[in-house]
Amino acid sequence: MTGPGKSKRIRRNDTQWRALLSRFSTSGLSVAAFCDREAVSTASFYRWRGGLE
Repeated sequence: MTGPGKSKRIRRNDTQWRALLSRFSTSGLSVAAFCDREAVSTASFYRWRGGLE
């Protein structure tokens, strides 16, 4: 169930996460700003960044 301002959850595979983390490294954005732009929770971002590096 989604409400106003909520987006539907997107499931990403390893390849998609690697691409997302690569985009982050060249984005010049803070983690919070990048995650807002990409519709990713910061918790998921940190979990994947820690697991792939």
